[in-house]
Amino acid sequence: MRIDWNCDQKTLLATIRRKSLHKLEVLCMGQCGCILTYGEKKVSIDVVYSDLYYQGTLQSRRQIPPPFPKEQVPWIDLFLVSHDHADHEDKEFFRWRMEDKRVRMIAPDCVLSHYGRCYEPVEGITPIEVPHEEYRYDAQGKPECYGYVLDTPAGAIFHAGDAVLTDKLTNDLLGQHKHFKMLMVPINGRGRPGIIGNMDIDEAISLALRIQPDYLVPTHWDLFKENGADISLFVDKANAAGLSYLIPRPGEVWCFD
Repeated sequence: MRIDWNCDQKTLLATIRRKSLHKLEVLCMGQCGCILTYGEKKVSIDVVYSDLYYQGTLQSRRQIPPPFPKEQVPWIDLFLVSHDHADHEDKEFFRWRMEDKRVRMIAPDCVLSHYGRCYEPVEGITPIEVPHEEYRYDAQGKPECYGYVLDTPAGAIFHAGDAVLTDKLTNDLLGQHKHFKMLMVPINGRGRPGIIGNMDIDEAISLALRIQPDYLVPTHWDLFKENGADISLFVDKANAAGLSYLIPRPGEVWCFD
């Protein structure tokens, strides 16, 4: 199966380059990836620009083709990475881009160490440790997986990266005392052999019912056939729960004022 981009390459490049006239623009980039533009910030979160192959082969795992070669990726000065899995941390791209010392990255220490970087806080962006089936820590006791709360002029956004639903995660979000414009959470579930899993559709909806965002955004459903989710089932269940939602399509742009 192949999932096409919502626009052509030229349009996609122009969308990334442009300054936003809105309080917030969200450019969907497939899987858990998105590019946010608000104020003077342009933030890339968990975008994978490179191809991903089955081990030992040149057969692509991607149902969504790579958008363009890494050399064509427009200038973005701030990257958020949730954890060090290949569908979230694009090492091929970052080994090249992070040579430019102007580029900033917020990520767990185990990711930052790949590029000789240290954590530098950015105002309005709060890392929250998340459980990728379980809470994971490095040898220094630092979290290996983050979600991010971003304060934008259109409202707060929570991008979970990969995470399962726990009482702690729910309480950590409630403890932010924010009204969330969007919850961006995975829906692919867990239980697949050899794959560390995430919350499923029911758990994503349960979290949204507690947090009450303006929109629930399902992620981690479209890039890999073997580790995705039935988006039509999500739609049916979200409708039944009375939730407002947005379905990310690669190359689609959402504008908020």
